[in-house]
Amino acid sequence: MQFTFKITVEVRPYRLIFLGYALKELCNAADKVLSGISFDCGEIEDAEGRNVSPMESDLRELHDRHNDFICPMPQKWNEIYISLLKVWERGLARPDDKPPVPLILAAWHESTDEQKKERWRTTIDWAYEYNCPELIPELGEVEKFRG
Repeated sequence: MQFTFKITVEVRPYRLIFLGYALKELCNAADKVLSGISFDCGEIEDAEGRNVSPMESDLRELHDRHNDFICPMPQKWNEIYISLLKVWERGLARPDDKPPVPLILAAWHESTDEQKKERWRTTIDWAYEYNCPELIPELGEVEKFRG
């Protein structure tokens, strides 16, 4: 017996990817429990048709949205850091894995643009790892540091 289903949902990309990932896990679990019934969950492709894992696709999309600048301006970066720190303080991240500290204040002047960009990308990765990418907002032009 073969069941085929297709679900199309239009939501913010990272929410859709989490839904896709959850459905894939559900299919895997159902396949183990219901012997003799086959579940084909298919594959997930990016916009260019490349097969990617749900998490990889979502993270790449998040990085792409933040690739045209180095990092947020210091005040905005600090606001984002505080919101991520609250996730950690509520115990929603490993106790030994605080969000990356932004390179602001004295560190702003002592770090290179490459170091700032790398720290910002690490911050995006942290938010994604702990399921709070919505805390990485779209930035206005005045909130972006371009060097």
